[in-house]
Amino acid sequence: MTDIQRVSNAAVRIASRYEVSNNNQQKGPLARLKYLNLTPEQERQIQQSLPNRDASGSHSADRQQRQMMSKRLAEVLTKEQRALQKQIRDGKIKMGPLLLLRNNQIETVYAQLGVADDKYTAIIHPDLSDEVVVTQYRGGN
Repeated sequence: MTDIQRVSNAAVRIASRYEVSNNNQQKGPLARLKYLNLTPEQERQIQQSLPNRDASGSHSADRQQRQMMSKRLAEVLTKEQRALQKQIRDGKIKMGPLLLLRNNQIETVYAQLGVADDKYTAIIHPDLSDEVVVTQYRGGN
C-alpha cells in the first residue's frame, strides 16, 4: 500500500501541545466540539442557542442544558458530523489536531488518525497532500 498518508509523529506531538495551550484560553461546549470541524455558521448557531450558565449549578439545570445542547446539535450538525461524533464517542475512531501552515498563518485541523509506529502516524482523513504540516514550532500564538 503506497497511497497511505502519513505525518511525522513530531507533527502530532507539537499540535497536541499547541492545542493544550489554546484550550486553556478557549473553554466551553464549542471547544469540546472542535474535532467536528464546525463551519463558522454552525458555531454561530450553536453559540446563539447556549443558555446563560445557571448560577445555581444544580444537577437538574445542568441536565436541562445538556438536553438543549443535544437537541441543537442534532439540528445544526450535518449527517456526517453526527456519525463522526458517534464513532468518536464509541471509541471506533481517534481524532487529533494537526497544525497546517496556510497563508503564513498556523491553522489547527482535526484529522482522523490511523495506526502509528515509532516515526509516523497514518492520516485517514482529511487529504493533506497539498498541505504544509508543521512539525516544529517556537514562540507564542
